[in-house]
Amino acid sequence: MNTAKDFLLSILSLIILTFCVSCEHEKIEPESTLAVDILNNGEGLRVGAAVVNINPKNVIGASLEGYEPRVSTGINDTLTSRCIIIADNSTIVALISLDLIGITEYKANAMKSQIRQFTGILEENIFIHATHTHSGPSIMDGRLDKAYLSSVYENTRDAVVQALNSLENVKAIVRSGTSSAKTVNRRNPKREVINDFTIIEFQNDIHKNVASILNFSCHPVVLGPRSMKISADYVHYLRKSVEEKIGGIAIFFNGSFGNINPARFFEGNPYDRGDGTFNMARDFGETLANDMLFNYTKYDTASIAIRCITNQISRNIIQKTSISILDLGIIQIAMLPGEPFESFGADLEDIMPGPYKFVIGLTNDYIGYITPEDEWGNCTNSFISGCYEETLGGGPDVANILIEGFRKIIDELN
Repeated sequence: MNTAKDFLLSILSLIILTFCVSCEHEKIEPESTLAVDILNNGEGLRVGAAVVNINPKNVIGASLEGYEPRVSTGINDTLTSRCIIIADNSTIVALISLDLIGITEYKANAMKSQIRQFTGILEENIFIHATHTHSGPSIMDGRLDKAYLSSVYENTRDAVVQALNSLENVKAIVRSGTSSAKTVNRRNPKREVINDFTIIEFQNDIHKNVASILNFSCHPVVLGPRSMKISADYVHYLRKSVEEKIGGIAIFFNGSFGNINPARFFEGNPYDRGDGTFNMARDFGETLANDMLFNYTKYDTASIAIRCITNQISRNIIQKTSISILDLGIIQIAMLPGEPFESFGADLEDIMPGPYKFVIGLTNDYIGYITPEDEWGNCTNSFISGCYEETLGGGPDVANILIEGFRKIIDELN
């Protein structure tokens, strides 16, 4: 990503603050009582989901992000804001996935404030993720269209309201496995990549799928800088295939993808995405969907009670960010605000209790690449002199500081 302005603060070292915030619904008096009313008028595990369009008003001529500046010549597929609400007898959380390259803390907080005003969901119970498509409108840098940003806020707020109003009792089915979709460690192409996935399917009382959470780790860059059409990349085809096969609304959350790209279909540097096509993106997404639905290796029906804890992290005296774990019983979801490397995700999952656990990057903020200390400067491949990811990260100590922050959360959960 070429978003140097947003990364400037992340160069400073992180210092962990010592307090955590638990997700509870009594902390503030919201402008809307919708969320509290829903909690008081139902019981058991309930889920609702919604999807709204966040395409720019003008799909021709929109400034696109992810590579060098370019403008759109049209649209291939609809960019969306997708929300899943998960509620039990005491807590409501909102997980939101945006087809955008990233979101800064300031923008995420502004969006959360609107959502709280219209729903009553506490801001610490709202998690906003970006799928990291490189074929979407500029959202992070000086080319940002403020009118477009306002429309994303408004449409996302509406998605949360719709999801809240669609809640129904469900059971959770969780599956995990390894996908045959071809990926590559772009920094060290000879290293094997473990393409783990997790899918949580929420079925209502008549066994109809209401919504699915999809987690996989890979840059959505099948399409390259020569593609001028707006698209969610392989993520679009993944969700579409899942929805066609099992119904409901599929919501994708990217994982530990910082150094993982789709494998090239021709010889060349994995960073070079010049030969990517929409057919290739479709094949990648449909392969991943097929594996998630039919080629899993673990399967359970999960009994869920919601707990979530957020650990505040300070990057300097003024700027802060946060990390969180959403604990759903046998499922733990770790959320953090950057592009974690695959090995960082593995280290984080090692300290989570499980048995099902996964990582979501790019949540509630953007602090650059999360490069483990033993991988800092350790690359055999790049497209610049030196290792690219180190130019957009906070330093070799960041990964360890974040792991320690997650340890504090896990201690709190226990």
